[in-house]
Amino acid sequence: MEMGGTLDVYSLIVSDRMAIYHVSTDFSVQTPEDYIALPQPVRYATCAVDPPSRLVYIFWELTGELSVLDFYRQSMRSLKPLSSLPQAAGARVHCGCAWVNHRLYVCGGFRRFVGADRRPTAARDDLHCYDPLTDTWSEVLLREQQVPRAMCGCVCLKM
Repeated sequence: MEMGGTLDVYSLIVSDRMAIYHVSTDFSVQTPEDYIALPQPVRYATCAVDPPSRLVYIFWELTGELSVLDFYRQSMRSLKPLSSLPQAAGARVHCGCAWVNHRLYVCGGFRRFVGADRRPTAARDDLHCYDPLTDTWSEVLLREQQVPRAMCGCVCLKM
């Protein structure tokens, strides 16, 4: 999946398109003929797919909002935002998302920006989980002291 983005870090041109790529069993990639139009141009968003349901959970990094895209119904709806948790308020730019055991996990990212060019600073050290059955967010408490991480990427493989 390819979604939104810019030409480079300093570009003011932001895309409002999303493309779905299909990977064949021989690992060849079929490129999309059409793009899906997003409701708004987006520079910072990340997503995770729930394969059995074919739902795509889109996490809007600047606002902490969460949407779900349903391919069968060709519709998108808003869900409870992560920003509803006081300890999770603020941006999560360049965070990672993964779909694991029927839940969405969001980790890392930057919480603040400085300067006229809005350089990201202050990496986050928290991990949050969204449960779609109850439409609730919770913080995942880690046993060890967590080092703040930014620019995360997450993948979940079923092995």
